[in-house]
Amino acid sequence: MRWLSGFPALIACAVSSIAAADTAKTPDYPLEDAPELSVPVDCSERGLCSVQNYVDFAPGPNALDHTCGPLTYNGHSGIDIRLKSIAAMERGVAVLAAADGKVIANRNNMQDRFLSGPEVRLALNGKRKLSNTVSLYHGNGWTTHYGHLRKGSSTLKNGQSVKRGQQIGLIGASGNTNFPHLHFTLKHREETIDPYSGRLPDSGCGAQIHHSFWDAEAARILTYRPSGLLDAGISEAVPPRTELHGDRRSREALSVSAKRLVFWTHIWGLRRNDRIRMRLYAADGTLLSEILRNAKDHVPIELRSLSVTRDTNPWPAGTYKGEYLLERENSSKTGSFDEVLRVTRRVEVR
Repeated sequence: MRWLSGFPALIACAVSSIAAADTAKTPDYPLEDAPELSVPVDCSERGLCSVQNYVDFAPGPNALDHTCGPLTYNGHSGIDIRLKSIAAMERGVAVLAAADGKVIANRNNMQDRFLSGPEVRLALNGKRKLSNTVSLYHGNGWTTHYGHLRKGSSTLKNGQSVKRGQQIGLIGASGNTNFPHLHFTLKHREETIDPYSGRLPDSGCGAQIHHSFWDAEAARILTYRPSGLLDAGISEAVPPRTELHGDRRSREALSVSAKRLVFWTHIWGLRRNDRIRMRLYAADGTLLSEILRNAKDHVPIELRSLSVTRDTNPWPAGTYKGEYLLERENSSKTGSFDEVLRVTRRVEVR
């Protein structure tokens, strides 16, 4: 059995249980002037996009998203819409204007590269790199900002008008990131506004929603999901980061002489006290190995694996199966757990 943790793309794991009261200060921007926002990424391919980080609503060194969940990091000022794989980024995924506007800033010459673990820690401590960014002005003090774009992917000029849904660049890996994503920020007169709740970050998490800026399609595609699967599989080893996620659907069969069988899962949104079960079964249904444990803390991203090493005999041929189950405490029923995520993967051994 192995435990592997992935760096959660500049996520601090410190969290707080302090939520704002519904008497939080109401934002003073006029709603009649507020833009309605469409999805800022071409997420037409099923399973291509997911939101990994949200605006940080916890004051001080802690980090909580608008629901008081852990999907953010300290000081995060926007939302991160991630792609399922580096391969998807390399194919090219369009970044789209979320509303009609005019270009007021455009940086386009920064290199694309993924930060190493030590560089992530440096970035969390303030040593950050610039990313390729487009900023749009929508009138009446409203702006949107699109970060981590691919180098050379934007041909826009300052002062140029753009239409809702128009391509303004491609998702890349410029600046501070260790996964491909768009960092999207909404502001009103230079103040960050959370597009989900319509509130300022200093109002604290858990306050009543003031206004959602998303149109119906964006609200559906970008809906808040507390946990989810990035990828999973059965192989001889956990894949390197560059080969993770979704682009290996035609997985090759494994040899009966493989040294080990490894069932691995890459998930987001693990919460304190979650119950995790992983099992690996032989072709005849025999349980080869199992993990049963409770999460000790919130973990924004987790790469977990369960492995079995072959003895001197070859593996019996057939279909092997891995099962992952994530359960979460029921807040209204003490001692009860609800299923949050179930993953099954199979592989032919021959």
